Amino acid sequence: KGMILTPSSGRNLGPLAFVGHALAGFGMTDIMRIVPHCPNKGYLLYAFLMTKTGQALIRRGRSGTNIDHLSPADVKRIPILVPDSGTTQSIVRSTKKAEELLDSARQALNAADRKLSNIMRIKNYLPDEGVQRVAGLRCYSRNSASLSLRLDAAFYDPANINAGLELAKAGGRKLGELADLKMMGRYKRYYVDVENGTPIVSGRQLFQLRPVSLKYIS
Repeated sequence: KGMILTPSSGRNLGPLAFVGHALAGFGMTDIMRIVPHCPNKGYLLYAFLMTKTGQALIRRGRSGTNIDHLSPADVKRIPILVPDSGTTQSIVRSTKKAEELLDSARQALNAADRKLSNIMRIKNYLPDEGVQRVAGLRCYSRNSASLSLRLDAAFYDPANINAGLELAKAGGRKLGELADLKMMGRYKRYYVDVENGTPIVSGRQLFQLRPVSLKYIS
């Protein structure tokens, strides 16, 4: 707990996460761990690195030919603004409060997940009934009479079918009965500078706490 995490390689350098109770139980790969000397310095570091300047300084040190990488030496050389004591304390309090609320929200979502899973009698992993393991691959068969126009294998995965059956037993309803679905058509994009456009988010940015590397369209 208390560490600051950021990807160490890939196309999406810059996103940050502060490790609270909810994230402390995860194993991680290709992640750089910044370990503050004390909690208050951690909150100040996190707040600064989340700014546009902090993000630019993180990405400035990327290297690599096909895949971007962060160098530990470059990250350690990033200059950090340390304001006067009063301003620093104010930033620390605000950042700490935000992270505590975020950590609490993650735990609340996990609790809601467990409640729904218990009602549906579905565990965190779906049973592999009817599945064989061959050379590390999941293999299963289906009678031709059970096939529809769908030819993708995932549609007939026993785990997905079992989940649907359990949902039906629990009184599940179709999503379309509870909500409308809107799909935007393809559109031509004219990219412009930040001052003249509207930010757009991609699928990889959608779940970032604060999206980074945004592009802007007119």
